[in-house]
Amino acid sequence: MSRVRDAVIDAEHRDAANALVRLEAAYRAHEDLIAVGAYQKGANATVDTAIALRPDLLRLLQQRPEHHSTFAETRAQVIELARRAEAIERGGG
Repeated sequence: MSRVRDAVIDAEHRDAANALVRLEAAYRAHEDLIAVGAYQKGANATVDTAIALRPDLLRLLQQRPEHHSTFAETRAQVIELARRAEAIERGGG
């Protein structure tokens, strides 16, 4: 995460990015349990959401060098993914 991030993005983008960072942290904290199949769905709503959105989050974070996205496209993807996460955590996902 860049130290200048908050100077170049708006509040909605920042909040969405923070939500995705929270999901990544939750996933990483439980990664060993998930990997061996010992994590029980329903034990933690944030982890459940992180698992559900894992492929999309990785696709966003691991964009290949030959694929290009504009700042606006990336911003929209971050916000949409955060909205989906919020919907899942509320039980509507």
